[in-house]
Amino acid sequence: MISSDDGLIINKNDLSKYKVIGEIVEHIKGKKIIAFKHTSKTGYRRKIGHRQRYTKVVLKEIQTPIPKKKKSERSAKKSKKVKEESNKAKQETNKAKKESRKVK
Repeated sequence: MISSDDGLIINKNDLSKYKVIGEIVEHIKGKKIIAFKHTSKTGYRRKIGHRQRYTKVVLKEIQTPIPKKKKSERSAKKSKKVKEESNKAKQETNKAKKESRKVK
């Protein structure tokens, strides 16, 4: 989640465009936790310790995405031609399907 002048951004697709720059400060160990198991009247005792490892990180900067540039006129004309050609091809296939249905 990122807060900006425009509001909150929560969508994963929008967040993937941002870049976070940070630095690892140190690796440390947490508090020791002792787990003691025993069973009464049998002499069974087990003492196990554990220390969780942590990494301290300092976030330096959150970079916002650079907006994409607009398409040039040349590429816009090409995309129009491609769309027109694909529409013509779709229309031809639809006509062929209708004709084949009539023949049956």
